[in-house]
Amino acid sequence: VVAAILLCTTGCFSSPRFLQLIVVAVLSKVPHILPAAASKDFTFPSNIFYSDLEATVRELCVAAGAAPEGSLLTPFVKSIFQKIFMHFFVLDSMTILNTQVRIVHDRLSKL
Repeated sequence: VVAAILLCTTGCFSSPRFLQLIVVAVLSKVPHILPAAASKDFTFPSNIFYSDLEATVRELCVAAGAAPEGSLLTPFVKSIFQKIFMHFFVLDSMTILNTQVRIVHDRLSKL
């Protein structure tokens, strides 16, 4: 995998499955991840967001029987959101979705 689109929804970073997929991306060394908001109420990560993320990751590590590594994903997630963030609402019209797909394609083809 050379690139991935990270579709972000409200609460997605609280989902163990979502975080597991990010861990897979980290371990697989996916070089390019383009973040996109898939819901209108997704907010850009803040310091509180990263504190909550680290608490969630610690809980997941403990649940998995691994050493608690709260900061495991923080640097990776911060680097993802340093890229240009875009909105991608799956319930928009077909015309808007086609335009958004072209934009994503153009961005990924430049990587």
